[in-house]
Amino acid sequence: MKKVNTMIKEFSRKYAVLFALLVSVLYISFFLGIGTILGVIAVKLSYDYYYTFFLIQEIIGTAAAFFILKLSGLFDILKNKGTGIFKGFITGGFFIFGSIMCLYEQLPYLCKSGLTLRSPFSIAMFVLTMIFIGASEEIISRGVITTMLYKKFGGTNSGIWKTVVISGLLFGIMHFTNMFATMNPIGVLIQVAGVSVIGMVFSAIYLRNGTIWVNVVLHAFNDIAAGIPCIYIGQRPQNIIDDYKPIKLLGIILYAIVLLVLLRKNKIETIPANFAQLFAEPAENASFVKASPVEATPVHE
Repeated sequence: MKKVNTMIKEFSRKYAVLFALLVSVLYISFFLGIGTILGVIAVKLSYDYYYTFFLIQEIIGTAAAFFILKLSGLFDILKNKGTGIFKGFITGGFFIFGSIMCLYEQLPYLCKSGLTLRSPFSIAMFVLTMIFIGASEEIISRGVITTMLYKKFGGTNSGIWKTVVISGLLFGIMHFTNMFATMNPIGVLIQVAGVSVIGMVFSAIYLRNGTIWVNVVLHAFNDIAAGIPCIYIGQRPQNIIDDYKPIKLLGIILYAIVLLVLLRKNKIETIPANFAQLFAEPAENASFVKASPVEATPVHE
């Protein structure tokens, strides 16, 4: 195992972007394989165990994410405290506010829609599924990919922006797999574009707070709020994606503004301190201890 870890560390150090791409492809391929197998079983049972099997898939995916994290030699990020949980939630307050507003807007309408609530068991399976989606996607996309890219590019302003933009784009690309689960490819393309920028915001929050668990909670809460129609019979995530319209892309502007605020000059320079104890070795292009004060911050996506 140590030899494998050493080989992976060396490869990721030299080819960080390629490594991040490979991790994305391998994880999604594994995920699709598990989903296909569980889907066949669900059909044979001839019963709507949708969220039960979805939950099993996400639990297996989360276990795989932890395994990849371990192989990548990044398991210590699970213990990294960064700025602390409380400050982390303040940094990610936009997602908390947005999720609450999403629930406030949707629930009254859904209650009057005449739709029938799923059983308490099914609703519990839905909530647990969203929690494990938050865990698996954050461990892979932020824990492995964002951390490895940050380790490669370093704590300068340009290095942080490279990390955020590349990790966000990879996060969006991973959602192309929803083509297999939805009938509307336009909806998936709109989702991929939006999720790419959302992924950048999540990466910025992770770098700003240094605590992966804050991201897991924010991600799960955001998914529960966005998918709240799914607690009603006949509603599934596919239906939500199918209904996406091009006007939804305007939301990218809001996320872009949030990203620029999160990575403004006086805040981006605080990021290296969050990971100073985590990485003993210096980055290839910069020190993790102190970001370059003279490098300008580029604009993202």
